Amino acid sequence: MTQHSAMEEPQTAALLEAARTTLLQRVVPGLAGDAKFQVLMVANAIAIALRALQHGPVPPLDDEAALAAAIRAGHHDDDPALAALLRTHTGLRQRISSKPAR
Repeated sequence: MTQHSAMEEPQTAALLEAARTTLLQRVVPGLAGDAKFQVLMVANAIAIALRALQHGPVPPLDDEAALAAAIRAGHHDDDPALAALLRTHTGLRQRISSKPAR
């Protein structure tokens, strides 16, 4: 993985935003049906990437399958630190993946 400078992220975001704007304003109006749907999916993926750049990476949880099994088994019922971590983690993932309200 390469190290990125702070100057590269705004340029990356600007490039992604320009690509998304071009798709939505110039390409989508001339499309119909499945082609339009596919380009809209690409534009949505770009929007998600932009939000990921804005919020930073979501830190991975250690062994999510084992954690889920332990939670289902009741091993973390009284673990406020884990509950707070999961709320933070889920909130960040939601902010990145969901379109912001306008």
